[in-house]
Amino acid sequence: MRIVTPSRAGVGSLLRQPDALPPLPPAARFSRASPSVPAARPFASTPVVLRSSSLLPNARGVSPLAALQRRAAFSTSSSSAGALRILSSASNDIVENLATECFLIDVFGKRAGTPDAAEREDEGRRQARADSAEARDSSVPLLFLWRNDKTIVIGRHQNAWRECNIQKMEEDGVTLARRYTGGGAVYQDLGNTCFTFLDPLALHSKERNNNIILRALEKAFCVKGAASGRNDLVAADGRKFSGAAYSKLPHSWLHHGTLMREVDCEALTRYLTPSKEKLDSKSIKSVASRVVNLKTLYAGITHENLCDAIIASFIEEYGAAAEKKISRDVEPVESLQVDGTQYRMREHPGFQTHLQTLSNWEWRYGHSPAFERSLSHRFPWGSFEVHVNVAHGAVTEAKIYSDCLCPELVDALTVSLRGCRFTEEDLKRAVLSTEMEKAPADFENLLKDFAGWISTASQE
Repeated sequence: MRIVTPSRAGVGSLLRQPDALPPLPPAARFSRASPSVPAARPFASTPVVLRSSSLLPNARGVSPLAALQRRAAFSTSSSSAGALRILSSASNDIVENLATECFLIDVFGKRAGTPDAAEREDEGRRQARADSAEARDSSVPLLFLWRNDKTIVIGRHQNAWRECNIQKMEEDGVTLARRYTGGGAVYQDLGNTCFTFLDPLALHSKERNNNIILRALEKAFCVKGAASGRNDLVAADGRKFSGAAYSKLPHSWLHHGTLMREVDCEALTRYLTPSKEKLDSKSIKSVASRVVNLKTLYAGITHENLCDAIIASFIEEYGAAAEKKISRDVEPVESLQVDGTQYRMREHPGFQTHLQTLSNWEWRYGHSPAFERSLSHRFPWGSFEVHVNVAHGAVTEAKIYSDCLCPELVDALTVSLRGCRFTEEDLKRAVLSTEMEKAPADFENLLKDFAGWISTASQE
């Protein structure tokens, strides 16, 4: 990932609307601001726009993106107090982007790190950080724009096995990630744009942030939308194109969400498995039937021009005069100064902590709530019903009912399943390692049959 700072050339080219756009329609009821939204506070100092380096070539005609790909994966920068912060990621890795978002929260929002980090951090150090200039600088709104390759992102308290078809995901190379915040499961690919607002406590308003997005869509693409329920943005016909999650931090509010531009909607039904009760409660027949891609509503929308439109709306929200002060030269920023010390983001222990937590199996799978799973299958040599209890991603109890003529085999399989991680590979390995003092004929073939079935059926 790479975050760079335009410095002398003006954001006009970054924020330019498509030439073919029709005249802007009058403000529609779908994007009318809520009267409860606090008045925008103008900022006297220069907004710092940290943009993806893929936008402007240098004097030699070399794309900055190409240059960045030959250098470090990403970096970031802090800015002077009172400046708007607008950041963009060139990384498509979900774990890196989530870790980066969390690191930005640590630096600018003063979050205490991973869920357990607050208990480990020395109280004196925490207070010193809270009183530092950086903490005072957290009074500045921050916008972070990013996107990811094929992934399912689940909420902090969701059950991975109940929300996703893990077997198909593994077959197709779809990553499973779990975020720190709550909310539901979301499929993302490069047809999706993610946004993060990190707001000072005094300025936070969910309605204001929603209006920034809705105004961007209407002004740049003539797409009207509205907020729906607690977390969604929907088109005029009620179909959803955005979902969000929120978290209150010690010194700021986190509000992040997704915007479906041209997401593979078939993947939604291929990998997501929402409960029948959830669908029935919404009178909906499928996941895909209740969403819409923004590209369907405006054919010319891209990740780049959508980001530009959101940036323009963000700047408009916090002071029209600020836009004139933004400079445009693209120059990479290599490091972020934290607590008086220079660090590259990848080298910073705070970033590494997030990266390790968000990528490990225990967080992604083992953090799932306890659940039960019942499976049944008929083999030529017997019918089986398998009931397992799973907690922290592992089988805590297993019971097998069968009319198999070898009850000792059933007992041995039951023992093999207990304590096993509830993954396709681990279940198969556990079954194939089953041992018996007096094994029946074709013992290895029976184990292969059972292992092949339970390892795949358990993940569907």
